[in-house]
Amino acid sequence: MRVAVLAVDGMFDSGLSVMLDVLATADALRDDAEAGDQAFTVIPVAVGPSVRTGHGLVLATAPLTEIAEPPDVLVMPAVGVKTPDRIVDVVRGHPALDWVAEGRLSGAALAAACSGTFFLAEAGVLDGLTATTSWWLGPARRWQISSPGTS
Repeated sequence: MRVAVLAVDGMFDSGLSVMLDVLATADALRDDAEAGDQAFTVIPVAVGPSVRTGHGLVLATAPLTEIAEPPDVLVMPAVGVKTPDRIVDVVRGHPALDWVAEGRLSGAALAAACSGTFFLAEAGVLDGLTATTSWWLGPARRWQISSPGTS
């Protein structure tokens, strides 16, 4: 199973590392849990060859333009912002949005944590669906995020 973890500059270090740790642990324990034979291949992906987290750590990533096959699962960790207005600034028009939408059209399962949900919403893959995010980002979800082609 190919799992792409979409990383963006400034993301929460903890959100990224927890996501990578949980996926690696799930893969390592899959035999014990009788969860099947399919191993995870976890690939951090981004617009470019690396991202810098909110605390300045640099993570090597596979550029989206070099991903030959769509992932089976696309995971979006929390973005390192602390206000509703800032999440809108980070997400709106982000160059990864088309890739997220294409991944969903190709059948990828989607997952997001906290403010990562806004990437899914802005890419239009949550249209008509219920989604949850952190309470303090509610104002951005209700009034500021729009899907492509809407106002």
